[in-house]
Amino acid sequence: MNKFYPNWLVPIELAEELKTIGFDKRCHFYISYGVTDNSPDVIKSSHFNDFKRNDNYNLIKGCTSLPAWSQVFDWFVEKGLYCIIRTKDMTRYFDDPLEWSYRIYTNIDNEDKVIFESDNYYYYPTYESAREGVVGDLIDKYKSGRLN
Repeated sequence: MNKFYPNWLVPIELAEELKTIGFDKRCHFYISYGVTDNSPDVIKSSHFNDFKRNDNYNLIKGCTSLPAWSQVFDWFVEKGLYCIIRTKDMTRYFDDPLEWSYRIYTNIDNEDKVIFESDNYYYYPTYESAREGVVGDLIDKYKSGRLN
């Protein structure tokens, strides 16, 4: 991730994946792709949109909306998926580094059901890396329709 890219926005790669599954929240930030002399597919510009007029830039050819993390989690809740990011073990010694994991849930017949637990496969060294991991898995679950 570019050190100048804000950490409260979803990385561009995840934003592009979200676009492919129909992410349709209105966003203040977006990227537009343009043709340059060197490459036909590079990011041309990044813009801040007026707060009074925020749009779903995913509907505009050559643009991708750049949502905040909270917008992504809200969108998945609307689709019936939600998650909890947590530390691996609350009984660790104080000098042990924190490790992070997550669970993905769906609600079927007013009953919460765990459909994926990252700690069965992998622990993340930082909260930020777990956050990226869970959004990637939410995208995969949504794409494949595996909601139970």
